[in-house]
Amino acid sequence: MKHLKVGRKFSREKKQREAMLKTMLGDLLVKRKMNTTLAKAKELKSIAEKAIGQLKKAPSFRVAKSRLPKNVTPAILKEIIEKTASRNSGYTRITKRGRRLSDSAEMAKIEIIEDAPKPVAEDKKTDKK
Repeated sequence: MKHLKVGRKFSREKKQREAMLKTMLGDLLVKRKMNTTLAKAKELKSIAEKAIGQLKKAPSFRVAKSRLPKNVTPAILKEIIEKTASRNSGYTRITKRGRRLSDSAEMAKIEIIEDAPKPVAEDKKTDKK
């Protein structure tokens, strides 16, 4: 039975699994979107949500940065924080992409949702003569 069991193993040992997910998190933060299997995307989503949520809290920025790979620079992190500023959660989106031809694995695209800039309302000037 699978009661109270959390997470997927991906046929890897613990250290390999942690390294794989840490690398995938770094790639996601740098590139903003990536294609992977559906199972890996679902596992990565929970890790990414927690990481971005911690980054938004001012005192834990250094702690959160220390848990990320070296290719993620502070400039990238600040840009992500700015683009997700209006959200409290739901920073990532998973979109199913069909099946891979070689092994028929379910594929998915995971991306960071960036808030669209609010449209600037044009001032309507009425000319009264």
